[in-house]
Amino acid sequence: MTEKTSAPQETDPEASTQDARQSAPSRGTVQSPGPVQVSPGVYKRLTTGLGGFTIATLACLLLVGLIYLITPRSEEELLPTVDYSPQLWAIRADAPYTSYAPQGLSAGWRPTSSRLHGLNADG
Repeated sequence: MTEKTSAPQETDPEASTQDARQSAPSRGTVQSPGPVQVSPGVYKRLTTGLGGFTIATLACLLLVGLIYLITPRSEEELLPTVDYSPQLWAIRADAPYTSYAPQGLSAGWRPTSSRLHGLNADG
């Protein structure tokens, strides 16, 4: 009978500590599953040619459509309508020139802002 003797294997204590840390999850941490492994044929099909492009485009369109569906919308107008008649009256009363206001506009037109700028009492 022949006895086999094996040479003692050198072990790296730092490497075994790292392996132990990786294999034993610590409390309160979530282990990520890592990348999904696919066969080379599936990888090639998904990353080259028209098929992969079509799948990626459909995924993007699906995401955009989902965002569009869940986004709140309203038909309410956001710009306020203002009355410019007090400022028009003030400028017509005090200005040394003829002032004009919008006339003959469509029924859907509405003023959204009104400002009056002019000379002060000192000239």
